[in-house]
Amino acid sequence: MNPEITAQLFDAPVSCCIATPEMYSANLWGEEANCIAGAVTKRRREFIAGRTAARRALLDLGIPEGPILGNRDRSPIWPPGVVGSISHCDSCCVAVVGRRGELKSLGIDVELAEPLHDDILRMVSDDTERSQCYIDLSLQRCNLGKLIFCAKEAFYKCYYPLTATVLDFLDVSVHFSESKENGRGEFYASLKRPDHPNLPQGSNLKGRWYIADGLIFAGATLT
Repeated sequence: MNPEITAQLFDAPVSCCIATPEMYSANLWGEEANCIAGAVTKRRREFIAGRTAARRALLDLGIPEGPILGNRDRSPIWPPGVVGSISHCDSCCVAVVGRRGELKSLGIDVELAEPLHDDILRMVSDDTERSQCYIDLSLQRCNLGKLIFCAKEAFYKCYYPLTATVLDFLDVSVHFSESKENGRGEFYASLKRPDHPNLPQGSNLKGRWYIADGLIFAGATLT
């Protein structure tokens, strides 16, 4: 897991922090603790790691440490002039932040690079998306379905802060560029629902992905 490679998923300068084991038991700011009052242990650890990693990433932008509270939908409230995204799976937590003057929004997603079950695969992708067999994942513990899942999550995390609109997986279409390097590539995501608000540049968004250490990372940027 390399923060520098993860930062390269985005089309603008960003600061990225992948949580260390110590960050899962770090101290929260008092106001933050209220955001997870009564939460189960797993949720508490993920929240603590995400906030701690986000503060480290913000420091790299020159922004002093402080509490990162949450909106009613549990999305982070970033400091003025900052956009960011946090993602976690069972074995990883990552936070990415950037300056609002250089980008409008970004989204990061990390998932275990394990195959999706067939029933979930049909819930998150259509026949056209699943037919993209030219993506070579033969050396990775992954399948195309999980890559589609991760890319759509990254799109959604970039889309939602600008529109406050909830999407289903099948509301978004993902197309992958032919991968010239195993375990790394680009994707294009587009909104299929004409009744949903478009992004400022339209309905399409470019992103990148890579797979390493049993994890898949996807990032989407709106500059």
